[in-house]
Formats: sequence, structure tokens, C-alpha cells
Amino acid sequence: MRTGHEKDTSDEAILAALRDGGLGSVLERAGGLDVEHDWPSMASLGERQELVIAGLILARPSFAVLDRVSTALGTARLEQCLHRLTENSIGYINFDERAASIDLYDAVLQIEDNGAWNWRQGSIADGVSPHS
Repeated sequence: MRTGHEKDTSDEAILAALRDGGLGSVLERAGGLDVEHDWPSMASLGERQELVIAGLILARPSFAVLDRVSTALGTARLEQCLHRLTENSIGYINFDERAASIDLYDAVLQIEDNGAWNWRQGSIADGVSPHS
């Protein structure tokens, strides 16, 4: 994910985003920020997904499209990542086939194989204001 502002992001901001995301152990295994790695062999799929979330938080887009992140993260980590996006005013759509708690989202659009659909309103849990 390149934004053109990579050189504007300080190492301290990157380190803070990684630590806030619980990725301190990945940083230690990597040996720092300036070391090249074969990430698929070094970090789990879940850790790589969390690295993407940290990158989104650093890039600060208004909106993100997520694709089946719960597959690698599981419900608890997914909830933490979605809250981090919301806390950083990043709206998102999450395409996911797994039924996660509707409380994680402002709304859920469920589309069946036969084309039937269902729209349900949700509410972001824990008093975090929804951003969509």
C-alpha cells in the first residue's frame, strides 16, 4: 500500500502503530524497520493482516475496503482491528462470508446465493462512535 507519503512518516510513528496493534513481537523478529524479509515465511497470515491495518492507520485514508480479514484474525482480533480503524476515523466496508457479531458494524448487508438480501442495522460496541 503506497500513498506517496511514506517518507513523511517517522520511525517513531511506525513503531507506535506497530506496538498499538500488538505487533511488537513481529518487529523484534524482523530485527527493526530497515530490514528486508520474506514476510510470508516470517509472519503468520494474521500478523500480515494486522500489519496492513497498522499501515492503514499510518496512511489515514478516509475509507478502506477489507476482504475477509476475519479468516486470518478471528473474531476477537477482528474486533480490535475494526475498533482501531474507527478510533482513527477510518470508515470501512468488510466483505466477509463468516457471520461475525452485528455489533461490530453500523449495518450488515447479507446477500444469499439466490440473490435474496437482508439489511440489518448494527451499532459499534463499547461506545465507540460509528464512522461510515
